[in-house]
Amino acid sequence: MAGRHRSLADGDLIRAARQVVAREGLGALKMRRLAKEVGLSAAGLYEYFGSKEELVLALAHEANDLLRRYLERVDPTLPPRQWVLGIGLAYLEYAMDHAETFIVQFSRLPQRERALGSPIPVELSYATVLTAVAAWMGESVEHGIDPGGAGATLRVTPVVEQRAIALWGMVHGLAMLDLGLTGRWQYPRGPLQRRALECLIDGLERS
Repeated sequence: MAGRHRSLADGDLIRAARQVVAREGLGALKMRRLAKEVGLSAAGLYEYFGSKEELVLALAHEANDLLRRYLERVDPTLPPRQWVLGIGLAYLEYAMDHAETFIVQFSRLPQRERALGSPIPVELSYATVLTAVAAWMGESVEHGIDPGGAGATLRVTPVVEQRAIALWGMVHGLAMLDLGLTGRWQYPRGPLQRRALECLIDGLERS
């Protein structure tokens, strides 16, 4: 099953699911409807995805990979403050370019309880944020391997992660606001977003 999912990542099923979510929201994504749109029987669709939840999870994982690529475009050799600012702006760019998967992504990736400063998989886009924030704070990043077989991990101190959460919360809130206001309000999106992030970074540097 996992191999088939990867082969469909850019295929008709995933594209059709994205389009439904973009037009009508996640609630409109029904397996029978999707099967009809791509020319499969309902039974045929279930050969690829055992449930709607499994399909949405595949969308969320694909979106995480795409977001990580956006964040990794930011040059890590920039001065650390500028790297952090660039990460925030790249997140906002991703949200506007891929609104159809942005909403799905964070509500559907598996959530496990974890303490601040505990290891996270390096494949998560959040790991890029942690790395940039650690550099900004002059803190180290500890790399390791998950003993449960989940692959490479990284770990930062709880203080670093607190600042990363503040940054992530700001950009996520700006993205949600922007998506909600698009087409209804005219405002200087880019300058406003940059200034909001700069104010947050200034405040965190003084705290």
